[in-house]
Amino acid sequence: MEIYQNKNKHLYVSQKYISPTGHKLGIWVNKCRMEYRSGKLSHERILDLEAFDDWVWEPLTYKWKEIYSKISELRSLQKNTLDLEIIPGVFVGTWLKLQRVNLEKLPEGKQKLLAKLSDE
Repeated sequence: MEIYQNKNKHLYVSQKYISPTGHKLGIWVNKCRMEYRSGKLSHERILDLEAFDDWVWEPLTYKWKEIYSKISELRSLQKNTLDLEIIPGVFVGTWLKLQRVNLEKLPEGKQKLLAKLSDE
């Protein structure tokens, strides 16, 4: 995992990722996250994973908050941010549109945060 992190500068390992040595790292990482959520992951393994600076247990939630924070910060600095690429492959306008399309499916807390962006 350390090799993956050094090469990619993150630990958002795709479930399909297989290391050059043939290890199904993506499946293993996903399994660890599932066992953690269900309370079945050993304390030792939890400590091992949390020793990585970039480790997150809920990568989708973390990524959403990261994008939201960046957009919020940009909005406070300038008005026209829709065409900006906030992180590789994610444009502000496209991300906001997708959030609005799925607004009713989002948890209430995320809905409130998105409403704050509209007010800015």
